[in-house]
Amino acid sequence: MHEANSCVDILNALKAPWARLDAEGRVVEHHPEFPPVPRPEPGTPLARWFPRVPWPPTGTGPWRFPLDPGRTLHLWPVEGGYLAVLERHGSGLATMPVPGGKAFLNMMVHELRLPLTPIRGYGELMKQGVLGELSDQQRKILDTILANVARMNRLLERLSLLGKIESAALKVDYQTVNADFLIHEVLREHQRALQEADLRLEVRLAPHLPPIWTDPTWAQWVLNALLENARMYTPAGHGVTLEAYPENGYVVLAVTTSGTAVPAEEEALVFQPFFRSSDPRVREHRGWGMDLFVAFRLVRYLGGDMGFQNLQEGTRFWLKLPTAPNAE
Repeated sequence: MHEANSCVDILNALKAPWARLDAEGRVVEHHPEFPPVPRPEPGTPLARWFPRVPWPPTGTGPWRFPLDPGRTLHLWPVEGGYLAVLERHGSGLATMPVPGGKAFLNMMVHELRLPLTPIRGYGELMKQGVLGELSDQQRKILDTILANVARMNRLLERLSLLGKIESAALKVDYQTVNADFLIHEVLREHQRALQEADLRLEVRLAPHLPPIWTDPTWAQWVLNALLENARMYTPAGHGVTLEAYPENGYVVLAVTTSGTAVPAEEEALVFQPFFRSSDPRVREHRGWGMDLFVAFRLVRYLGGDMGFQNLQEGTRFWLKLPTAPNAE
């Protein structure tokens, strides 16, 4: 057994997020940054935030539970219960074997943005005719330039967001969020695009969805990514289904598509950076293979979970976000 107070003093000096648990695994006290999700109230079970951690732990301990590519939960037996410590070590992308690690990633994003800003600015001026009239051919070339600048900026935004997640620097404004309102706000942005892509949209929302505890901006970002992925890779004439329902202290949001599945041998790569399916129908569309990876890391950062399953002819991506305190 470890003496809890001495361990906590050391962990505070190291700025390591920790939580003391009773013998039943309920939170007694915790570091302000443990976990980077809704603040646990006294008596909250640890499994409420980390459903992948088996409880009770077997054996004599200490225990080590990998949560995802960027976090590990360490658990030690102490007098009267347990001490949990959250280790953030980053994914393979943000801990590149180069000098500086995350600092290198941030520097790269900054340096690449610098030349893109004037290219976009002058391009927009040319398109507006401020710098003189353009021929049809020149306009086509300029449209191609601006489209590629926008594509590069999109990638840099993802890398910047990833860097903040990996370094635990992403600011999160947790609120009690009406799940129905959040879903309909996202759908407003996608319904027209789905119709123009000749895709049938079906929405299945369970009645009386409980409110969720999350940052609405980042929760919408993730759901937007799933719907955009569905729109891009679902063949015309097929369907996209969005469903939401409560499940064990979470609200599950799932996007199901038909027509294109991920090859079985590639399923384990879906949430890896820069992954793009070898399916030729997917390769027809330009992309970086970053949106799902960043969405996965972002959901985990928010204290939720995300997963994927192949269907016979389609895919199902789901995310879970915690319900608001006292909402269950």
